Amino acid sequence: MNNPVSRSYTFHWNNNTFVGNPYTYTLSNNPVSFDVFALDADGCPSDTLTIQINPMPEVELMANPTEGCAPLCPEFSTSLPISDPLIDTFMFYRYDSSICLETPKEHEIKMLVITPQGCIDTIKTTLDVHPSATADFIFSPDSIAETIDQIEVFNLSTHNEFNEWRIDSVFYSNNEEPIFSDLDTGTFSIQLFANNSFLCNDSIEKILTILPSSNMFIPNAFTPNRDQINQTYGPVFEHLPKSDLYSFTIFDRWGGEVFHTNDPKIQWDGKTNNIAQPQGKYLYRISYAKQNKEKVRLKGHVILVR
Repeated sequence: MNNPVSRSYTFHWNNNTFVGNPYTYTLSNNPVSFDVFALDADGCPSDTLTIQINPMPEVELMANPTEGCAPLCPEFSTSLPISDPLIDTFMFYRYDSSICLETPKEHEIKMLVITPQGCIDTIKTTLDVHPSATADFIFSPDSIAETIDQIEVFNLSTHNEFNEWRIDSVFYSNNEEPIFSDLDTGTFSIQLFANNSFLCNDSIEKILTILPSSNMFIPNAFTPNRDQINQTYGPVFEHLPKSDLYSFTIFDRWGGEVFHTNDPKIQWDGKTNNIAQPQGKYLYRISYAKQNKEKVRLKGHVILVR
């Protein structure tokens, strides 16, 4: 400690245990006080100044856990409780006690320790946040598809290094984006388990529904002549559509309606009101909904041959 007062004074420190200027004192973490006064050349003393040095408590900031997957939400504790007489306040710096860290990186957490005398110290600890895998994917075709040869998946996961695909909880593939093939009609649970080297994993489940095909064939002629071959006319479906979404109408060449039904199982027998219609070209119109509810409208011509 240095006092810049004129050298015509002599300084007496710590109960006269040291005379001179400056006075060097080695600090410790224990409470201590000492005094200093000055004598001028005539031996007249000054007022005595008492110097008080307050201790700073030795405290450690601890976290559990100190590393893990994002979000990391550790519990904090200190090596001394808030009830310790050397401590007045603990205060987190830029955080609060309910910290949840989302960003994958090394985070330094600081806490201010304030004593009853107003002394302030900073304690800190380091937390290592690892990236968490986020599992996601989409289907192509759409998640509700009619019978097709294969279904592709597009892996939209992030922070994933390893993938495991399952169908109805049964292992299927470890590929990044496998192709699902040979699936029958029905509803399937497609599960993706995404993981990384930090074992920060995630999973997602999506339902894939494969509906029966709505493929349809319609001939361009028929012969209702009692030979038991091609006696009726109408579309032939691989799987029948719903009747409330089905319409099949036939018109003659003048635009008159000669046949209509909403039942996909019923076909035209070449008659109207039980009267055989003449040979010739007729117009048909068909509307129906596929199994995936996609609407289809068709029109064309058919030749009635007798």
